[in-house]
Amino acid sequence: MDALNRNSTIQFFNFASNDMTSTTYEFSIKLAALITRHPKIMHIDISSVGLKREEVLFMGLALYMSKTMLGLHLTGNTLLYYDRIFLRTLTCARVAYKFKNTAQLGDKIKNNKEFVSVMQLASKANYSP
Repeated sequence: MDALNRNSTIQFFNFASNDMTSTTYEFSIKLAALITRHPKIMHIDISSVGLKREEVLFMGLALYMSKTMLGLHLTGNTLLYYDRIFLRTLTCARVAYKFKNTAQLGDKIKNNKEFVSVMQLASKANYSP
């Protein structure tokens, strides 16, 4: 990780499917520092690296401070559905597939009113800094 900070020309970083579990959150702290401070990094894929909920949210919050990041892939890490909605709303993230996030819920959304509430949380219009 320290080498990535020293390489000021790197733009894309793919560390997907590598085990980065830690009891001290070392990886997420260093990666959040990279996200907020690196002059050119634009895209990071850390799918399925074993991050805990707190680590994923911490890195998502670091996105707000970044001036260069365009994409951060977090698929396969521990984050519940409503936590993902919260993180997307907080960072004003765009969802590429409009109904992909609700399709997996099946019968968990009980009525149309609850569906509309979830969609409002996920939309950018509900966010005011």
